[in-house]
Amino acid sequence: MMSADLTFIIPVYNSAATVQTALTSVFAGCPKDLRIEVIVIDDGSTDSSATPAVLTLFKEPVSLIRLEENSGKAAAVNRGITKSSGKYVIQLDSDDVLKPDWGRQYKRIIARTNGAVDFYLSACETPAGNQTQELPGYCGPLLFSDRLAGKYRGEYLAIFRGDFIRMHQYVDLSIRSAGYEELSYLRFLEHGTCLIVPEVLRVYQQGNAGLSGRWWQQNQAAGRVRHLEALLHEYGAAYEKHAPIEYHRKRLRLFVYRILAGENPSLRTLSLSSNPTILMELLGCVCLKLLGARCFRIGVNLAQRLHLLRRWG
Repeated sequence: MMSADLTFIIPVYNSAATVQTALTSVFAGCPKDLRIEVIVIDDGSTDSSATPAVLTLFKEPVSLIRLEENSGKAAAVNRGITKSSGKYVIQLDSDDVLKPDWGRQYKRIIARTNGAVDFYLSACETPAGNQTQELPGYCGPLLFSDRLAGKYRGEYLAIFRGDFIRMHQYVDLSIRSAGYEELSYLRFLEHGTCLIVPEVLRVYQQGNAGLSGRWWQQNQAAGRVRHLEALLHEYGAAYEKHAPIEYHRKRLRLFVYRILAGENPSLRTLSLSSNPTILMELLGCVCLKLLGARCFRIGVNLAQRLHLLRRWG
């Protein structure tokens, strides 16, 4: 069997209603001379018959892998990566939508370096046409030190060289909630090269990871505690040495997520810094400790309604 030029991996969990739109956008924008492979991984959905029914609506072949239990996004994606044959691999969420000209933009990206980098981060746009990066239009490398320092934040679509991502898969912490990617990307950057490109393939649905992740809810916060603990265990020394401000921020966020997860962390665990921004965040942590998680969630819900929360990155 001939290998694909590009593999799309789409994990689904009770999301048959949205995956149809995602698949339609994949096939609609695919050039005739681009051989694609689409792998849908059903991560133990309770509506187990819904996704197969959706796939029958497409004349194009779609492979379906069904996991018996809900194992979390990283496990589902890694299963798809293992089964992939593409020279390049893109992971889409089940509610993602690709732009109509995504195939042409994809070819432009690969032509930039003739495939000489291990993965690309492609810019995204909101439905209103606004890019979701701190530096819209930026084109250049992303280094390990850049990621530590929080440079070039935003929402991107990753395009991996197939042999690279099959060797270096996502870190699986058995987290079923969003927010596990940072540890994975630091490992990717330790072992490979990355180029940020301005070409847009994906329309970022503003209900995606940023807000629908509901990071302030207890179960979501517990997953982020596990992720931050693993992140600081593996890269805490690197953060402290090369990006001390980000190190303090990670420590403060860990404190916040522990409270939201129902824990009772001591104020003595807070990370101190003379940086004014960190001092303000430290004050916020103290207020959260005093007011409690319930008051904090009320405040976050109010801020969401007033559009005061950052909607990406």
